[in-house]
Amino acid sequence: MKKFIAVVLIISISGCTANMVQHPYAAKTVSKYAPTNEQQDTSGVGITSYMNEGHSSVRETRREDAYKKMYEACDGEYVILGQSSSETGDFYYTQGMSNGNSYTTNLSSTYVYIKFQCK
Repeated sequence: MKKFIAVVLIISISGCTANMVQHPYAAKTVSKYAPTNEQQDTSGVGITSYMNEGHSSVRETRREDAYKKMYEACDGEYVILGQSSSETGDFYYTQGMSNGNSYTTNLSSTYVYIKFQCK
């Protein structure tokens, strides 16, 4: 049971902030053999994500962190082009019990992805 609690705690802590999936001015590739649509992106379009689970105040804090990351990446103003949700792949955790039985817990998470553009 202690291992199960540790796994749940690690998963919940890892989702406390937003993540910059694609920086708005990041180079996509530097290969001279890459197609033209993978050359440096100067459009100012980026993607950020955050875990959309837990108490509403926790979700609001994560979204606020996503706003902050977008604002900082753009040095100010930006617009949201769209957003979508995605559920992560399942993670299964099997716990043995003292009576010889075991049970398996299915853990998965839902994330919101926000596509944004710097102004």
